[in-house]
Amino acid sequence: MINIKGACCGCGATFIAVSLAEALALYSDSVAYLEGACHDNCHSIPFYELSLDRNIWPGRFNDFYDLKKHGLPVNSRVNYFRGVNWVVSTGGKKEPGKEIHPEEIAGEYVICDNAPDAVRSDLTICVIDVMPAKVLASAEIVSKLKEESGDHIRWIMNKTRGRNSISDAEKFLGVKADWSLCAADEEAVYDAQFKGEPVTAMSLEEMRKGSSYGFACTLNEIAMYILTLYPVD
Repeated sequence: MINIKGACCGCGATFIAVSLAEALALYSDSVAYLEGACHDNCHSIPFYELSLDRNIWPGRFNDFYDLKKHGLPVNSRVNYFRGVNWVVSTGGKKEPGKEIHPEEIAGEYVICDNAPDAVRSDLTICVIDVMPAKVLASAEIVSKLKEESGDHIRWIMNKTRGRNSISDAEKFLGVKADWSLCAADEEAVYDAQFKGEPVTAMSLEEMRKGSSYGFACTLNEIAMYILTLYPVD
């Protein structure tokens, strides 16, 4: 399981997690995205960001957290769209003790969006927003991850604004970025949501075309890193 961990709220971890799941799906037909317990009415809801409400028929959509709440099995259900099994809810508070664990769902490569602390991951990728106030807010979680994750941690500097923004965050937090990403085009994200398209549509199209620059290229690089590190026979 690959845990995409946000260093603070609003750092862009969910957008990166869903984009990475789709990037992996270009190379593997067994990819799942697992929504973390942090997603409730106070956070972004992947169900709507991906426009699953418009792209999976209501009668065919499985709210995995609702199934778990009622004691129903989740390993025989899928929400298959754009090559990924989307293990998500339609929003609302998640009951304590009703978390869904990676081994319960269908998928060789599971991208977990902010996994609970009790869930062990094969690799944690921490997403850090380089804005100074966000870097300050990230210090506690980054320090904890450095202590607990050992060699199983990688770092993404997100919403970068030139090399200085990366180096300043690295110096303050005492980490070295493995990858860096520019901020997503907010106008494009707005247009996608308004039209009922997944917010990742543009970056995925660039990946399919083999884009050699920007967000899509970096996501493809991370996907290849994961596939190389954890090959499936």
